Amino acid sequence: LKKGARQTPNPDFKMVFMKTPTCLWAPFLALAISSCSFENEKEIIPDSSEEKAGTSYSTSNNPSETGPWTFSEDDDRVRLESCLWEVQGDTNSTSITVMWSPPVNALPEMFYRLEIAESEEFTTGYKAFANITDTVFTIGDLKTNTEYCLRLQAYLGLEDDSLAPSVPQIAFARTARNNLNQVSNLELMIENGKFAAKWDPPTNASGKLEYLVDLRNDAPQNNNLGIRLLKEPLIPEWIVPPGLNYWLQIRALPDPDSTNDKDNDSLPLVKQFYVPGNQLETPKNLKITGTEDQLNVSWDPISKSNQNFEYLLVVHLDEERTDSFGEYHLNVPKESISGVNQNPSYWFDLQSVPATGNYSDLPSETVSLFYELPSLTYPTPKITSMTLEPIDDPDEPGTLIKLKWEKPTEGDGRHKYRVEIADDLDFQTGFQDSEEDADSLSGEYGPLDPGKTYYLRMRSVGPPEDTTRINSGWSEIKTIVTLGSPSPVEQNE
Repeated sequence: LKKGARQTPNPDFKMVFMKTPTCLWAPFLALAISSCSFENEKEIIPDSSEEKAGTSYSTSNNPSETGPWTFSEDDDRVRLESCLWEVQGDTNSTSITVMWSPPVNALPEMFYRLEIAESEEFTTGYKAFANITDTVFTIGDLKTNTEYCLRLQAYLGLEDDSLAPSVPQIAFARTARNNLNQVSNLELMIENGKFAAKWDPPTNASGKLEYLVDLRNDAPQNNNLGIRLLKEPLIPEWIVPPGLNYWLQIRALPDPDSTNDKDNDSLPLVKQFYVPGNQLETPKNLKITGTEDQLNVSWDPISKSNQNFEYLLVVHLDEERTDSFGEYHLNVPKESISGVNQNPSYWFDLQSVPATGNYSDLPSETVSLFYELPSLTYPTPKITSMTLEPIDDPDEPGTLIKLKWEKPTEGDGRHKYRVEIADDLDFQTGFQDSEEDADSLSGEYGPLDPGKTYYLRMRSVGPPEDTTRINSGWSEIKTIVTLGSPSPVEQNE
């Protein structure tokens, strides 16, 4: 019904209106009106006094009760128009607030009757409130998460019967779920590397609950340690890395495996705490000795811990510890590391750390040591003679070079001699090279093309990937002019 519209008495209208309440009144059910926003609102509680704030109304649990709101089929009076009304639902768990405007043909003294029940038949959970004079009314002490059917009717008092009561209007509203209180009285039992907890459930729970527990710490990575769903308000034991701050969040939820459909999730309770640990002893007297391509590392053993521990030795190639050479988990206070000649220096970091399964100890402080491998620079070989020998082959003329050099006075016999020959002084074109063992004092190279100029040099080189044996400098460059005439192809070029 639009505001201001008048209603013509019609015996059949009541039946039609009662059968289709949802469609007729759906546009007026959307607006939520806070019960605290109206000064003249009254909250009704069963068995309370019928006299409240100077206003008299009556309560009843009898659906068959009659009164001035009763309308008979042979009543030919003009009826009061229906009220425009709005019902607040889903905002409170135990009450529903109704607000309406008087009929457009209302008289100065009006009364209203509001009925509520858990069914359209108005039987289960029935309550009726008559002789209401205000236009805002709150019904309290309702069930949570329950749909209610409401019926509103306007009528005149006994002293005035000029207008018949209005046609009853029907609307539906559902109370909200019960918002659970936070869990309370949280008690933490903290030990090295673990904790336990217990708490009290929310005091306003309607049924069985479960608890969503979230644990995080202040570690820079992997700080979410897990989420647990618990049926009981306790954590028997939670093993965690020691020496960190933790945040425990607990939220109460209705147990989905139970019949609890009345409660809603609680706000989380968050508790911060620190889990200590026993710090292991720092290893002492870290020492390093070197042999051929191997480093022997040793230190004094630490005192025994109550839990299993190990030594963590980390070797880096740079002082910033960005380039790792190796990581060693050891049960004894020593280690031999081979293949070290590929780098000239190393940085060693040593700690005592908890072994797998040890959740109560903390790593020790780190002891560090820098070690630089001794190096050997090979002396430059000295060429003592160089002769050219033509190849006696008319089909493939050429020249061989026979070279001799002195054995260096310093060396370890692990080097080789490298001889390079090229067409230019930069040794970029026509390049060829050869290597001789450390005990060699001469070599033969070629063949070289006839009638050309070549350049030759040599030096001592260490084993590949051995940075401790440094190549010698280059010998003086020898100029070679081969015998004969250049080939016709070379002359044309």
